[in-house]
Amino acid sequence: MKQNRYIWAIAAVVGMGLAGCAKFEPLPEGTGVLTEAEADALSPMMSIAEFKHTFDKKDTLFSINYVDTESDLYIRGRVITTDESGNIYKYLVMQDTKTGDALKVSVDAGSLSGTIPMGQEIAINCKGLVLGRYAEMPQLGVESFNDEKLRVEPGRIPYPYFLEHMKFVGTPDVDKIIVREMTIAELNAADPTIYGQLIRIKNVHFTGLGDEGERLTEAYKIFAPSTFNGTYNVGYPQARQIADANGNVTYVSTSEYARFAETKLPGTEDWGDIVAIVGYYHDKADRAGEIQLTIRTLADLEGFFDGEGGGDNPNPNPDTDSELGTKDAPIDIATAMAQNNSGAKAWVKGYIVGQVNGMNLTGAEWSEPFNIADGSTQGTNLLIATDATTVSVDACMPVQLPSGAVRDGLNLPENPEMDGKEIVLYGELVKYFGANGIKNVSCAIVDGTVYGIIPVDTEGAILDVAFTDGLGGFVAYNVSGEQVWSSDSKYGAKMSGFADGSSHANEDWLISPVLDLSGKSGVNIMFEHAINKGDLANLKTNHTLWVSDNYTDGDPNNATWEQVEITTYPAGNSWTYVSSDEIAVPAAYLKANVRFAFRYLCSNAESATWEMKNLVVK
Repeated sequence: MKQNRYIWAIAAVVGMGLAGCAKFEPLPEGTGVLTEAEADALSPMMSIAEFKHTFDKKDTLFSINYVDTESDLYIRGRVITTDESGNIYKYLVMQDTKTGDALKVSVDAGSLSGTIPMGQEIAINCKGLVLGRYAEMPQLGVESFNDEKLRVEPGRIPYPYFLEHMKFVGTPDVDKIIVREMTIAELNAADPTIYGQLIRIKNVHFTGLGDEGERLTEAYKIFAPSTFNGTYNVGYPQARQIADANGNVTYVSTSEYARFAETKLPGTEDWGDIVAIVGYYHDKADRAGEIQLTIRTLADLEGFFDGEGGGDNPNPNPDTDSELGTKDAPIDIATAMAQNNSGAKAWVKGYIVGQVNGMNLTGAEWSEPFNIADGSTQGTNLLIATDATTVSVDACMPVQLPSGAVRDGLNLPENPEMDGKEIVLYGELVKYFGANGIKNVSCAIVDGTVYGIIPVDTEGAILDVAFTDGLGGFVAYNVSGEQVWSSDSKYGAKMSGFADGSSHANEDWLISPVLDLSGKSGVNIMFEHAINKGDLANLKTNHTLWVSDNYTDGDPNNATWEQVEITTYPAGNSWTYVSSDEIAVPAAYLKANVRFAFRYLCSNAESATWEMKNLVVK
């Protein structure tokens, strides 16, 4: 899960816990229950929309704006959140009773629903509080200094102080909560006034994909797998993709502390309606922020668990595994747009004509200098079109640039010479910036240079192992040292001698299943790998590939092995994956009972991490 795409639970579970100090001035008033007439008499009173418009002045990722009025200043709204399922923690969201506009209120207290239940209308005196942005999401809180990040940001309001500022209005009435019906397309195109609102999206399904478009393994087809790393839980929410029948996608984000975190996701064939609170999370300037949805309880999923799905799906068999075009015969922009965000993987050809600077297509930039509003240097997207002279967003497809080789080589602020170049790229045809777009780009080719990794055709493969769902029949054998090869759901097969803050000498083998290569005229091994944190001088001696025809089991040093040179190594000093390219199995081993193995070495002085995925033998 892209642990960079998460909404309020980051602030609730992690970020606010780092706060060092808070500034506030207690007010002399107490809490109480007001009648409608008494609440109407509170003055001055601002609507939630007017309050945000007046005091949300700093357009930065993390900021605070003091509500430094001389007199009291009230906002009023109905609570639309409940923390009974643990997916909402130390905050509530209040909703304008007339318009549905909403505001997150951060309060330093658990089990808020026990005293401020969902449906309860409240009035808050905002004098002395701050309206700030946490990861660009507005929230009401107090001034707080984050000791770890060295920044001022909105923090949780101490509970006694909050009670001094808050008054109840009448009794709870959940039937008066406003739920705005929207499509995913409308949500993706909405402006920031949607943040915090409660919406219903009808007739959608969970796609079985995670936050970065990765295919979830069976074990991970739950709302939020634990991130316990042996010492503590990392604590970030985890996103699961939903889609409508037209292929428009967005994400439902769940805290691993939610009581339903380990509940199995609805199947991809189950369709229903989702009621959720709209959030936005944008914590780093060098990557785009994204809308995320938070369900309050499983009751917000309507129709999914009845065994029949909850909606009339006009496209009951969406084909997200289809592939269009080839590297040598890619589809054009018009054909790609006509897919209407089907989710298909495709090779697409066009011309780089600009980028988007900001949160929507109105920020399109067509010529140098290419800028980024928040002051960072690396762009995160491109605009491509059929014609290199295009200056209309309607004729363009926005392309998300994932971190790594693709973004490093193509983003326009750092590589303005790419403007106007013909590009062939491989990615998924999905909604981006509210338009027909391309995401999850794994490979791009410009002027013959490959950025990223060319996907391997696995048809007819002898062996096809992702390593993200176990070791796929490979045997991890530890010759020396305590560390061993393991499988990671994101990074694949992984080995490192670094543990407990220091390096430990290791010799570890990852040995393939037995293969019958007899009768083959040629066999190649291909995989993607990254190596980092080691001594570059040992890059090609500590990370090697071997083949044997007499290994059976046990210590591989008791068998005869021949080293096979790995065609392409990664740089060795980053987490960027590269393709090994084709590695030919020596002709002498085109026989039965053959195994190959990866050998990892390190010392007490240095230990690299070797990560490997998407291995194909064909």
